[in-house]
Amino acid sequence: MFSTSQRMSHGPLAPWMHGDGGRQMSQYAQQGREAFMQQAQDVEHWMEENATTVCVAGVLLGTFVDRRFLLLPLALGGIMLWRSLQSS
Repeated sequence: MFSTSQRMSHGPLAPWMHGDGGRQMSQYAQQGREAFMQQAQDVEHWMEENATTVCVAGVLLGTFVDRRFLLLPLALGGIMLWRSLQSS
């Protein structure tokens, strides 16, 4: 068996286990609101570009795999409607 420290030496939580996570968070804090808003705009732009693909994939998955996937196009449609009402 491996000890806990050996098991946690890899993976997404490894920086936090070894004390490097605080340094990464301080870098984000120093970048400030502008960096966060730029990242949010990038995600928003990606959503607008790929809305059709996500909706079609959600409908197909909801039809043939599991009905819960129908929430994906519903949520995306709601977000896009909210954005269009805000901008007008």
